[in-house]
Amino acid sequence: SQLDPIMLPAISVVGDLATNNSSAPTHGTAMAYALAQALAQSSQGKSSVKILSVVVYDASETTTSWNVALGILPSI
Repeated sequence: SQLDPIMLPAISVVGDLATNNSSAPTHGTAMAYALAQALAQSSQGKSSVKILSVVVYDASETTTSWNVALGILPSI
């Protein structure tokens, strides 16, 4: 993927990471592409920024404030 050079290994605060077999991009993937494009344009492709994906949702479509707080901790 084009994002591989800037993505750190994803972590989950809700258990095992789910596998996304869909060809449609997720919200997170779309945001990562937007960030990567902005970084490339503003740094002439020489940014050292890395993106850490932290999963705070389990198999359902909802999460809790607690899980969001748990997701913030490893990201700082």
